[in-house]
Amino acid sequence: MIRAVLFDLEGTLLQTEALEALTFAYAVTELRPDLDETEVARSCMALGDRPRPEVADELLRRFDLERAARERAREIGAWTPRLRWGALGPRHSAEPQLPAQRRPGTPAALR
Repeated sequence: MIRAVLFDLEGTLLQTEALEALTFAYAVTELRPDLDETEVARSCMALGDRPRPEVADELLRRFDLERAARERAREIGAWTPRLRWGALGPRHSAEPQLPAQRRPGTPAALR
């Protein structure tokens, strides 16, 4: 019987900064295929340990993504043009998925 499940979030056990940068880069290049994914990933890494919303806002500005983000938001029925990375690219964060994975009576926590 499984009594608990441990998720490694935000580099607690594994360093995930490079993976997160690649996820952002993937989403950015989905919006602007003319951009180089490696260059976008480097830009993400240079932003350091900022919260995701700040990184998203900076990437919107730096790579002039506002129009493309608005169009994609309209396509997917999003409330805002701010890049919602889970909707635009691979999901990196387990937080929105956790409630669906949780079984009744199984303890769960997010940091």
